[in-house]
Amino acid sequence: MQYKILKIDKAEISVLISKEIEQYSNILGKYIAFLDDNKKIVGELKDIEKQDEENYKATVKLIGNIEEGEFTFGVSVKPKLNSELKFLDAEEVTLIFGKREGAFSVGDSALYKGFTVNAPFNSFFSNHFAILGSTGSGKSYNVSSIFENIFAKSNMVPKHANFIIFDTYGEYAEAFRSMFKTLPNVHFQNINTDLKDLSSKKIEIPVWLLETDDWALLLNITTPLQIPIIEKALKLVKIFKNEAKETMAYKNHILAAALLDIISSGEAPAMIRDQVFSTLTYFNTPDVSLDSKVVQPGWIRTLRQCMIINDQGTLQGIEAVTNYLFQFVNPNLNYDNSDSAVIIRYNLEDFKDALEFAIISEGSFKSDRVYDYTNVLKVRLNALIKSDYSQLFVDKGYSTKGDFLKKLLHNEDGSKIQVVNISINHVDDRFAKTITKIFSKMIYDYASNLKNRASIPFHLILEEAHRYVQNDKDVEVLGYNVFERIAKEGRKFGVLLGLITQRPSELSETVMAQCANFFLFKLLHPKDVDFVRSAIPDISTDIVEKLSYLPIGHCIVFGRSFKTPQVVTVPKVTYPPHSGSVEITKLWY
Repeated sequence: MQYKILKIDKAEISVLISKEIEQYSNILGKYIAFLDDNKKIVGELKDIEKQDEENYKATVKLIGNIEEGEFTFGVSVKPKLNSELKFLDAEEVTLIFGKREGAFSVGDSALYKGFTVNAPFNSFFSNHFAILGSTGSGKSYNVSSIFENIFAKSNMVPKHANFIIFDTYGEYAEAFRSMFKTLPNVHFQNINTDLKDLSSKKIEIPVWLLETDDWALLLNITTPLQIPIIEKALKLVKIFKNEAKETMAYKNHILAAALLDIISSGEAPAMIRDQVFSTLTYFNTPDVSLDSKVVQPGWIRTLRQCMIINDQGTLQGIEAVTNYLFQFVNPNLNYDNSDSAVIIRYNLEDFKDALEFAIISEGSFKSDRVYDYTNVLKVRLNALIKSDYSQLFVDKGYSTKGDFLKKLLHNEDGSKIQVVNISINHVDDRFAKTITKIFSKMIYDYASNLKNRASIPFHLILEEAHRYVQNDKDVEVLGYNVFERIAKEGRKFGVLLGLITQRPSELSETVMAQCANFFLFKLLHPKDVDFVRSAIPDISTDIVEKLSYLPIGHCIVFGRSFKTPQVVTVPKVTYPPHSGSVEITKLWY
């Protein structure tokens, strides 16, 4: 085969090639080397057209160099006009596709038959990744293939791995359960949200480990003004559940202060009486209750009796009650059990009582505006308590977040669980989103506080990620979005995201921009294609153009773990996910 370099452009070479090239089939996209001294300048055959009866004109896009047995992406030196030209041999192609040592196969090359494209474990799993593609394009098979290749088909067993999958449709449970049955040294666990299935393990949400922002997500707060109410409720619930003697003075103080606010509100006597009775029915101490003895010269009455409205329409013992309550008010008290060694456990009902008191102590009875944005929290919490979801809020004796995560990732016999699949297909979308955020935040908080930073890696795999990783109102209300925080800061703490979605345009652009490796399947929707083009760093026009005509089961892999973008076919997996389309003809006929 004869050839002649016609033109050397910035990154492209025009080559005149004799018609002997007709003997080669399927050559578009294949690699050509320009030999220049000890260096091989590598290019991809981009297009070819017939020039005349004897020659073809080809355009080769330069992509990198092979030197001293290594391929490096990027070209700093152009070939000479008289450089020798040749197609890469098998050994040279392998340098581009990646070696198998310390790596896993991501798929078979669509262009070079018999070759696999490999990704190094370290560079792939130490960064966020995304799998994008239209429904039915092969994303779920790709996920199963990745897990099969790193667990079932690898010589290196990742016994300290921590994969937590948020499985929107419950499609991985059976596949992974079957896969891990054959593996002696690794373990899998499926946790679901199906309250009717008594034989399976349910997801557990440890109530008293939830923080202010977790409750804000659970109660779907819409304004930062609601956050102080939740903070106060969290403080109060721990006070009211703490039976230690030293907390009694503070309990008396906050009760007395709240009651005095009610008494001095200027409302009608009947409303004041009802508010006092309502508060002391929910919250009381031996010193401050409806049965407390109010002593005055010549008589002793209970606080309840002092709140009787007389014939003149006034509260006959209100002055005595005021004086009685004032003795318990001490503004200098500063109860703070944040560093206490005492573990204060509480349940949803306890938090409901604390929230009720927080709302009362906030003076909601004085302002319709305050009442509106505080009372909605009480309504939502009551709805949660009365719903079936309340059965998922448990206390199994977890003392810390670390203890909770340790039990999540270990069997009862102490053996390590490497993959936890959380099937969230039995709850509604909003609650599924909340669960995903709370668990992700808990893992991030735990990992970011480890003494040895990034010593325990966690990989959070989000199926249908566009449902959870959104440009929502969290930033306006909480000041941050948990997934954006993980995307920007999680890598240094060992918390990594794996996003799988059919609608990338609905994802947070901040999160997408932090992903370092991509599997791009067929994308048809113009918004999704445009989003991919704008949100993914360093994506080329060539890659974007291929997205609309990729066959099912084919994807483009590129990013930090790959020397160059590659079109691969996802291999058939031994344990496929339950994600296939409905078989109409079988069911109809």
